[in-house]
Amino acid sequence: MNYFNKNKFSHGIIFHHFHDNKLHPKSQGSLSKTDLIKLIKFVGRKNILNADEYYDKFKKNLLRKNHICLTFDDGIKSQFDIATPILDEYKIKAFFFIFTSNFTQKKCLLELYRYFRNKYFKNIDDFYNLFFEILNKDLNTFYRKKKNKMELWKKQHSYFSLNDIKFRLVRDDYLSDDKYNIIMKKMFLLKNFTPQEHLKNLYMNKKNIIELYKKDHFIGLHSHSHHTDIKKLSFKNQFKEYKKCKSILEKILKNNNEIKTMSHPCGSYNANTFKVLENLDINLGFAAYGNTKEIFEKRKKNFSFQVPRIDHPLVIKMMNI
Repeated sequence: MNYFNKNKFSHGIIFHHFHDNKLHPKSQGSLSKTDLIKLIKFVGRKNILNADEYYDKFKKNLLRKNHICLTFDDGIKSQFDIATPILDEYKIKAFFFIFTSNFTQKKCLLELYRYFRNKYFKNIDDFYNLFFEILNKDLNTFYRKKKNKMELWKKQHSYFSLNDIKFRLVRDDYLSDDKYNIIMKKMFLLKNFTPQEHLKNLYMNKKNIIELYKKDHFIGLHSHSHHTDIKKLSFKNQFKEYKKCKSILEKILKNNNEIKTMSHPCGSYNANTFKVLENLDINLGFAAYGNTKEIFEKRKKNFSFQVPRIDHPLVIKMMNI
């Protein structure tokens, strides 16, 4: 199958997790360096624009249907350790979107929670079973109310299981952050999990980000605390999220006004988000729509902040057909 037989529009490909079975264990949806090489060859190196070229062509409205770019979300350490040497080998400059709470005292535990559920359970469904057992709520009415959203998620993320979708809905739409954290802490205790031992291996440090920047990769915003549904926040609080992210990254890079790009955490945004990004002088923002071409074609207003991306598992699925 030719990649562009199905994806006939300019877009980014989203990457998150990589594994080497050493420092970075294999986990749900993670890629090896061999997987990444195969993906690059499948898409075609000639079709992958470097970040600066993609940015420039976007601003000049010169992107063609076969122009794509590679994007990496969350500032995950395995991206730096495993993916960036492959990018160096193929001379690819990518977009790296970093959330910044991990450079403060109040850290985002999203990645830590993911590590825990993939490493301390036989399989992901064992984690879900214990999670819902501790929650101990009848969720049938909630699921019925969320039926349309569940169907949309399944369409956009066909690699998600039903349990994957239910867990994310409960986490994001049913539980408050505090209640979710309480459940996770109870699970930590049950599994004798000590979070402080693992944080340093999960996220990039400042030196890693500076090195990416010096190699001409683009560093962009991904909010400060990676709220899983940022559109629920007021304009004021969204502004705080992205302003703080930009300030911290510019301080790390020692270069003001350099950051012009971003990606939306969990694909969540609204009209307030667009106003925030305009105020912060951001020119290009990436969304996440699976590979739904019709959504891409319908978006005209505020398109600068809704450039489509395809999750890498969908590309892997194409490769295995």
